[in-house]
Amino acid sequence: MNYQIKKSPGMVKIALVGRMCFSDHAVFREIMKIFDLPAGESVVFDMSDLEIIDSSGLGMLIIARDESKKRGLDFIIENPKAEVRKLMDMAKFERFFTIRS
Repeated sequence: MNYQIKKSPGMVKIALVGRMCFSDHAVFREIMKIFDLPAGESVVFDMSDLEIIDSSGLGMLIIARDESKKRGLDFIIENPKAEVRKLMDMAKFERFFTIRS
C-alpha cells in the first residue's frame, strides 16, 4: 500500500493507494503518527485509489478510528471503490464509521 498525506486547516486527508492487507502494518503505523492533531480536527481516509482491502486492513481502520476517538478527532472514510465497499458493508462498518461517497 502507498499513501499520500494532504494537510489543510482543520483536516488531514490520507489517500490510500493499491492494496491494504496484513503486510501493511508497518506502513499503517507510520500513517498513525499523523493523528497527533488538536481535538476537533478531521482525519479523512480517501479510498478512491484503494483496490483491495482484507480483514487485517479493516482491523487497521478500526484501530485508527479508536485512536481518533481517544484524541477527539473526527474520522471519515471517503470514496471506497465497489470491492472495498462490499467488504465494509459485510462488516457493517456504517454502524461505526462515517462513510462518504
